[in-house]
Amino acid sequence: MKKSLKLISLVAALSFAFALAGCSNSTGDSSSGGGSHGGGGQGGGGGTTPPVLTDLETPLTLEATADCKITLTKPWSTLKYKVNDGELTAVTSSEISIKENDKISFFAEGSENTDNVQFHIYFDKDCYVYGNIMSLVSLDIASGKWNSSAKTLTTKKCFAYLFENNYHIKFHDNKSLILPATTLADYCYYKMFKCCKTLTSVPALPATTLADHCYDSMFEICSSLTSAPSLPATILADSCYSSMFEGCTSLTSAPVLPATTLADDCYSHMFDGCTSLTSAPALSATILMEGCYNCMFAGCTSLTSAPALSATVLMEGCYNSMFTGCTSLTSAPALPAKSLVEICYAHMFENCTSLTSAPALSATTLADACYSFMFKNCTSLSSAPALPATTLTDSCYSYMFEGCTSLTSAPELPASKLVKYCYQDMFYGCQQLNYIECLATDISARNCTSDWVKDVAASGTFIKADSMTNWSTWSTGADGIPSGWTVKDVNSVNSKKLPLTLEAIADCNITLINPWTALKYKINNGELTAVVATGTNSNSKPISEIPISANDTISFFAEGTENTSSDFLTIDCDADCYVYGNVMSLIDPDNFKTAISLENTQFAFALLFYENEHIKNHSSKALVLPATTLASGCYYGMFNECSGLTEAPELPAKTLVEGCYGFMFTGCSNLKSITCLATDISAHMSTTDWVLGVPGDGTFTKDPFMDGWPTSGAGIPSGWTVKDYNQ
Repeated sequence: MKKSLKLISLVAALSFAFALAGCSNSTGDSSSGGGSHGGGGQGGGGGTTPPVLTDLETPLTLEATADCKITLTKPWSTLKYKVNDGELTAVTSSEISIKENDKISFFAEGSENTDNVQFHIYFDKDCYVYGNIMSLVSLDIASGKWNSSAKTLTTKKCFAYLFENNYHIKFHDNKSLILPATTLADYCYYKMFKCCKTLTSVPALPATTLADHCYDSMFEICSSLTSAPSLPATILADSCYSSMFEGCTSLTSAPVLPATTLADDCYSHMFDGCTSLTSAPALSATILMEGCYNCMFAGCTSLTSAPALSATVLMEGCYNSMFTGCTSLTSAPALPAKSLVEICYAHMFENCTSLTSAPALSATTLADACYSFMFKNCTSLSSAPALPATTLTDSCYSYMFEGCTSLTSAPELPASKLVKYCYQDMFYGCQQLNYIECLATDISARNCTSDWVKDVAASGTFIKADSMTNWSTWSTGADGIPSGWTVKDVNSVNSKKLPLTLEAIADCNITLINPWTALKYKINNGELTAVVATGTNSNSKPISEIPISANDTISFFAEGTENTSSDFLTIDCDADCYVYGNVMSLIDPDNFKTAISLENTQFAFALLFYENEHIKNHSSKALVLPATTLASGCYYGMFNECSGLTEAPELPAKTLVEGCYGFMFTGCSNLKSITCLATDISAHMSTTDWVLGVPGDGTFTKDPFMDGWPTSGAGIPSGWTVKDYNQ
């Protein structure tokens, strides 16, 4: 008997040695015990060493780091296990106790999960998890073998919730958990590792064609996870990656997302709450699907830049809340779509408190709630994008800029007819907002302006359509025109949108004395041309001469004043010209329409039209000096001896500074009208001789609360009628 046992052992040893010498391990079916892989480490025959299994051939295994209890919730009827590769045992109890360093492997014929019942594994002490998950769905009951080559999942929710809320799961340094399936089933890995807060790495996911919700919430709230697996799939399915890494607060980088054809909600909430994520993957799709990027990066508070978004074909909710709460995001990607769909951009940048600039919004075809809440609580946003659409939709701009406390000027609102809720709460809480241009003439729709200007600045300017009378008779306050604001008709302020312009009444030469190096011009709105000095004048000052014909216009642009206390740009012409447009085009050529500050621009426009007797007021286009913040000497002598002017440009600044209006209109012998809204004229030389030599009769319009004007060449001209500015 002993001799027979010895012979059997020798034969087994020789067979094993031959396998090691001439063959690699089989990748076919794995035995349930004994068979082709020996009998395991406990009591194997003759002291032989069992073959080493690859990760793929290793069944799903838990390896205890301490004595622990395994709890199996709702185990499947065919579920079996082995401890230390021992006997294959049917699960008859929901609890199995194992010792430190023990290994327990699980097998089943197939998933029995349903929408209402799911198998779950929990252990009360740390355990390594590794091996091939397919041992749970490929066991052959008759032979006791499982198929390590299986790569197809057929059961909905087959592994859903398997390790959810398991705080003791750990991945082994040298043994991998394998999820090899390339054919997936709906919800197959749904919430599989949700709330596994000790998980630091994840298994590979090789599938290139996905199924509905296959990875939905798979690693949600795995707060120790630092890296994500490669995601090679190019064929997506509805909600395939939805909430996959939501709440993974340690995740620092995102995987590449190569798909260019998307599916409904495919990336919805994918990285929601990933507070350590600093960069986003490229998103190259040009045709979107419903909710595809919904909340994708919501709450990613470390994200500093957004991916390019080149899509021009949108779907409902595609960008809804995409970057909500990204508090480190400073700029937004371009949004090139011209035709919008319902809630496509709703909440997109809500609570992005570091966002300083908004993307251009060039769409002219809107949809219900398309921009609702888009920039709500973007407290660093100081300027709003243009909104060119003239046909509105329900709730299209509702709450769009609510809580944007740095916003000072609203975008022009050109639509003539308002619709339900279109402007509701649009500028609610914009505490610094002091300028709105709204050209609506029909405001009868339900709640179209409900609370739209609640808690804006206490004073400001409201521009309305000339034909619109309801604004004055309708409510003043949060639902209408803000209380205390000045109301103007649009035609009187359109000139603000034009650059500083001279329009020739007859053929003439424009002479520029001391031209700035950055000064440029356009003739008849043509090519932008740099000014080049062509000679010097009698005072040896550089000059540039530009001939223009009757009815030509010449507009001027620069990137800031280059005036000094001794050298000033002066514009002269040798025949009559109308002068109009916004002088701020000489300070900020790109944003002059909204620029209102001359801070730190000493002598900005000093002597600009000095002794130019040929400039005249246009009948319908005004010269605009919009600055409300002035600099010393900014308008000093600007129109001195300009005898062709009959009306001064409106001067809106409340507080004057040293020398700002000094000698400004001195010698304007035909000037008959001045509007100056200053309430503090105490600064040194702020109005010195500014109206000396004007006619003895005219009209001076002042701020109604300003009673400190003297009657003199440094104040209100003697003999002039004084009236209060019409608020």
